[in-house]
Amino acid sequence: MLKKRIVIIGTGGHAVSCVDVIEATKKFVVVGVVSKEISQSHFWSKFAYLGSDECLIDVVNTVSNAFIGIGQIKDSQLRTELYCKLKEIGFQMPKIVSNHALVSRSAKIGEGSIVMHGAKINAGAVIGNNCIINTGAIIEHGTQVGSNSHISTGVILNGDVTVGENTFIGSNSVVREGVSIGDFALIGMGSQVRRDLPSRETFLGH
Repeated sequence: MLKKRIVIIGTGGHAVSCVDVIEATKKFVVVGVVSKEISQSHFWSKFAYLGSDECLIDVVNTVSNAFIGIGQIKDSQLRTELYCKLKEIGFQMPKIVSNHALVSRSAKIGEGSIVMHGAKINAGAVIGNNCIINTGAIIEHGTQVGSNSHISTGVILNGDVTVGENTFIGSNSVVREGVSIGDFALIGMGSQVRRDLPSRETFLGH
């Protein structure tokens, strides 16, 4: 099978994890990275440095696929702006699903989203665009995750949960079945969410 060419935006720790997942799928070949500056990490030495964001308008003429490797801690603004910019330039934003993840055939995953190693997405779940479903997260049946959201490592979203757009849920948090979480919410790591949360609420604890 002919691999599709793809460029990665960002060279931080999350980008390293994204490349690991992308290469494991054997569907893409990473042909270069775009970042504000050249990373000094040995990991990136095997990839061509294409330049900063300003080069993207030229890169799209030779590489049609791009993926955002910049993580999202609390605030989704940077990833959201990059996603809109890449779409406007004309890049395709493929969804990336680890071959070590378990994803139901009836689940739906939006473009530009990534499902990391060990994650589980069960029947009827819907993941929006430009989301991070991080390592070991469990998305149960019928749950919906809005675009530009980050579901961190080890999170459990029980059945029929609704997560709004631009929301961050910290590592090892558990959300009770049927709970609704609004847009731009922030849930701290290890939280146990048993009630509905309105948009822009910060929830830290139990």
